[in-house]
Amino acid sequence: MTYEPLTVAELVDIVEETFGSWMQLLESVPSDQFEQPGVSGEWSLKDIIAHITWHENQMVEVMEARALVGSEWWELPTRERNAKIYEEYRSAPLSDVLDDATATHQQMIHWIKTLSDAELNEPGHFEEMPEDWLFGDILAQNTYLHYGDHAATVARWLSEAENRN
Repeated sequence: MTYEPLTVAELVDIVEETFGSWMQLLESVPSDQFEQPGVSGEWSLKDIIAHITWHENQMVEVMEARALVGSEWWELPTRERNAKIYEEYRSAPLSDVLDDATATHQQMIHWIKTLSDAELNEPGHFEEMPEDWLFGDILAQNTYLHYGDHAATVARWLSEAENRN
């Protein structure tokens, strides 16, 4: 999907709307199923939430620094990076993962609101970022597009579970 330039206000609205839909989907899952493996490969719903939160936290760090900073895991192929995230958080208590998801999302929204439309849609506003990259595209990939990808997986898993019962 190609990023369509947005204003900061439009981005906040889309991120909040899609995150709200993601949270509604999570609320439909019985709490005793959050740590059940198999939602996406071996990952549980808790693992997916931690994965999304890791990406949001990385975006917070970039916005705070106004530079392409963050984990060295970004240099890894996607599969390896995701495996590292999984290993990092798989033993974390569910309550901590859920609390962190909410707090990180709130921080991310705060930091998005500090951006200018130019910082979202024009190259050259963030240090260390390749000249042809738009930060709005990076945010889209790590927020509303990311929620949608995982929401589709979770919805399929829920549907399959219903069909088994």
